[in-house]
Amino acid sequence: MMDRSGGRRALGALFTLVIATVSPSGAQVPAVDTALILAIDVSNSVDDARYGLQMEGVARALEDAEVIAAISGGGMGSILLTIVAWSDRAEVALPWQIIASAEDGRKAAQSVRGLPQRRGEYTCVARMMWFVNNVVIPTAPA
Repeated sequence: MMDRSGGRRALGALFTLVIATVSPSGAQVPAVDTALILAIDVSNSVDDARYGLQMEGVARALEDAEVIAAISGGGMGSILLTIVAWSDRAEVALPWQIIASAEDGRKAAQSVRGLPQRRGEYTCVARMMWFVNNVVIPTAPA
Protein backbone atom coordinates (compact mmCIF):
# COMPACT_ATOMS: atom_id res chain seq x y z
CA MET A 1 0.00 0.00 0.00
CA MET A 2 1.36 3.42 -0.91
CA ASP A 3 1.11 6.47 1.26
CA ARG A 4 0.47 9.98 -0.15
CA SER A 5 4.19 10.56 -0.72
CA GLY A 6 4.44 7.44 -2.88
CA GLY A 7 6.60 5.53 -0.38
CA ARG A 8 5.71 2.13 1.00
CA ARG A 9 3.87 2.19 4.28
CA ALA A 10 4.27 -0.82 6.55
CA LEU A 11 0.97 -2.43 7.35
CA GLY A 12 0.61 -3.85 10.83
CA ALA A 13 -0.62 -7.41 11.12
CA LEU A 14 -4.29 -7.68 11.87
CA PHE A 15 -4.74 -8.27 15.57
CA THR A 16 -8.33 -8.82 16.61
CA LEU A 17 -9.56 -8.47 20.14
CA VAL A 18 -12.75 -10.21 21.13
CA ILE A 19 -14.11 -9.75 24.63
CA ALA A 20 -16.75 -12.01 26.12
CA THR A 21 -18.06 -11.68 29.63
CA VAL A 22 -18.40 -14.94 31.51
CA SER A 23 -19.10 -15.86 35.08
CA PRO A 24 -17.82 -19.37 35.61
CA SER A 25 -19.56 -21.21 38.42
CA GLY A 26 -17.56 -24.45 38.40
CA ALA A 27 -15.75 -25.50 41.56
CA GLN A 28 -12.29 -25.56 39.97
CA VAL A 29 -12.58 -22.18 38.20
CA PRO A 30 -13.23 -19.02 40.21
CA ALA A 31 -15.45 -16.28 38.80
CA VAL A 32 -13.62 -13.81 36.55
CA ASP A 33 -14.28 -10.28 35.38
CA THR A 34 -13.70 -10.90 31.67
CA ALA A 35 -12.91 -13.63 29.19
CA LEU A 36 -10.33 -12.18 26.83
CA ILE A 37 -9.86 -13.79 23.43
CA LEU A 38 -6.86 -12.58 21.46
CA ALA A 39 -7.31 -13.57 17.82
CA ILE A 40 -4.01 -13.11 16.01
CA ASP A 41 -3.49 -13.17 12.23
CA VAL A 42 -0.83 -15.73 11.32
CA SER A 43 -1.38 -15.83 7.55
CA ASN A 44 1.49 -15.91 5.08
CA SER A 45 1.57 -12.09 5.11
CA VAL A 46 2.92 -12.33 8.68
CA ASP A 47 6.63 -13.00 8.43
CA ASP A 48 8.78 -14.37 11.25
CA ALA A 49 9.76 -10.91 12.49
CA ARG A 50 6.16 -9.66 12.59
CA TYR A 51 4.98 -12.85 14.30
CA GLY A 52 7.71 -12.46 16.91
CA LEU A 53 6.71 -8.82 17.43
CA GLN A 54 3.07 -9.81 17.98
CA MET A 55 3.88 -12.56 20.47
CA GLU A 56 6.44 -10.47 22.33
CA GLY A 57 3.93 -7.63 22.62
CA VAL A 58 1.33 -9.95 24.16
CA ALA A 59 3.94 -11.48 26.49
CA ARG A 60 5.18 -8.10 27.68
CA ALA A 61 1.63 -6.92 28.33
CA LEU A 62 1.06 -10.00 30.51
CA GLU A 63 4.18 -9.10 32.49
CA ASP A 64 3.38 -5.40 32.81
CA ALA A 65 2.69 -4.30 36.39
CA GLU A 66 -0.04 -1.86 35.33
CA VAL A 67 -1.81 -4.51 33.27
CA ILE A 68 -1.68 -6.96 36.17
CA ALA A 69 -2.95 -4.23 38.52
CA ALA A 70 -5.90 -3.59 36.21
CA ILE A 71 -6.65 -7.32 36.00
CA SER A 72 -6.37 -7.93 39.73
CA GLY A 73 -8.18 -4.69 40.54
CA GLY A 74 -11.45 -5.82 38.96
CA GLY A 75 -14.42 -7.00 40.98
CA MET A 76 -13.36 -10.64 40.76
CA GLY A 77 -9.65 -9.88 40.50
CA SER A 78 -9.00 -12.12 37.49
CA ILE A 79 -9.59 -12.72 33.81
CA LEU A 80 -9.69 -15.75 31.53
CA LEU A 81 -7.35 -15.55 28.56
CA THR A 82 -7.04 -17.58 25.38
CA ILE A 83 -5.28 -16.98 22.07
CA VAL A 84 -6.68 -17.98 18.70
CA ALA A 85 -4.26 -18.11 15.76
CA TRP A 86 -6.04 -17.62 12.46
CA SER A 87 -5.53 -17.31 8.76
CA ASP A 88 -7.59 -19.38 6.31
CA ARG A 89 -8.46 -21.50 9.33
CA ALA A 90 -8.46 -20.82 13.05
CA GLU A 91 -7.22 -22.84 16.01
CA VAL A 92 -6.62 -22.35 19.69
CA ALA A 93 -2.96 -21.54 20.16
CA LEU A 94 -3.13 -20.95 23.92
CA PRO A 95 -5.89 -22.72 25.87
CA TRP A 96 -7.98 -20.84 28.42
CA GLN A 97 -5.94 -19.66 31.40
CA ILE A 98 -6.80 -17.66 34.49
CA ILE A 99 -4.71 -14.55 35.06
CA ALA A 100 -5.07 -13.22 38.60
CA SER A 101 -1.53 -12.32 39.65
CA ALA A 102 1.88 -11.28 38.40
CA GLU A 103 2.96 -14.93 38.61
CA ASP A 104 0.02 -16.00 36.43
CA GLY A 105 0.98 -13.27 33.97
CA ARG A 106 4.61 -14.44 33.89
CA LYS A 107 3.58 -18.04 33.28
CA ALA A 108 1.21 -17.05 30.51
CA ALA A 109 3.88 -14.79 28.96
CA GLN A 110 6.32 -17.69 28.94
CA SER A 111 3.73 -19.86 27.18
CA VAL A 112 3.04 -17.12 24.63
CA ARG A 113 6.74 -16.77 23.82
CA GLY A 114 6.89 -20.51 23.17
CA LEU A 115 3.97 -20.65 20.74
CA PRO A 116 5.05 -21.97 17.35
CA GLN A 117 4.01 -19.97 14.34
CA ARG A 118 1.08 -21.54 12.51
CA ARG A 119 0.90 -20.39 8.93
CA GLY A 120 -1.96 -20.21 6.53
CA GLU A 121 -2.56 -19.25 2.93
CA TYR A 122 -4.79 -16.22 3.42
CA THR A 123 -6.84 -14.38 6.02
CA CYS A 124 -10.52 -15.17 6.49
CA VAL A 125 -12.12 -13.08 9.21
CA ALA A 126 -15.48 -14.84 8.79
CA ARG A 127 -14.00 -18.28 9.56
CA MET A 128 -12.16 -16.88 12.57
CA MET A 129 -15.34 -15.28 13.94
CA TRP A 130 -17.29 -18.52 13.37
CA PHE A 131 -14.59 -20.46 15.22
CA VAL A 132 -14.55 -18.02 18.14
CA ASN A 133 -18.35 -18.07 18.41
CA ASN A 134 -18.88 -21.81 17.95
CA VAL A 135 -15.75 -23.36 19.43
CA VAL A 136 -13.85 -20.97 21.69
CA ILE A 137 -16.59 -19.21 23.64
CA PRO A 138 -18.51 -22.45 24.39
CA THR A 139 -15.33 -23.99 25.82
CA ALA A 140 -14.71 -21.18 28.30
CA PRO A 141 -14.56 -22.74 31.76
CA ALA A 142 -17.91 -22.36 33.42
